[in-house]
Parts: sequence; C-alpha cells; structure tokens
Amino acid sequence: MIPYLLSGLSILIAGGIHWKLPNSFWKASFLSTVAIVVLSLLFIFVFQSNYLGLDERTLENGNMGGAVLLVSGLVSFFGLLISVLVGYFLKAIRPSGIEHN
Repeated sequence: MIPYLLSGLSILIAGGIHWKLPNSFWKASFLSTVAIVVLSLLFIFVFQSNYLGLDERTLENGNMGGAVLLVSGLVSFFGLLISVLVGYFLKAIRPSGIEHN
C-alpha cells in the first residue's frame, strides 16, 4: 500500500511544484525531486522499516548506511523521472499565453 501512496503523492508534489514554477523547468524538477526523496525516505523509515533489511528476528544486523544509500539512489532516480515526466505533461497541456506567477 505504501508504494502506491508514495507514487500518488509524488505525482501530486511534482505537479504542484511545476504548476507554481512554470518558467523554470529544471529548478522545479530538482526541487520536486528533493521533496519526493525526503518524503519517501520518511515513509520508508517510519512505516516500512523492514524494506531496509532490518528485521528484528534475525541474528544478522543490516548495513544501515548501504541500505540508506541504495534507497536514496533509487528514489532519486524515480523522483527525477516522475518530476520530468509530470513537468513535460504540464508544459504540453498548459496554455502558453498565460503567465502564472
């Protein structure tokens, strides 16, 4: 359930930031990517700690640093991809004559 919720929130975040900053595409893309990464890491740590391989029932301790780097890298790619695609979609459907501040 959490991945679907994060996907929907990512699209809403990217759409909102691109809608507010229509003239600076890459700034809006990177800003929404950072927001998506922070929100995703927060959700994963708070609600799904087992995604990082930190199961309390096993004797092995998970490598927390490696898990955080892996998750951050994957979520950064996902966030940038969502941000760019949503930005291009909004750029295509938004009328070009309207200036929005």
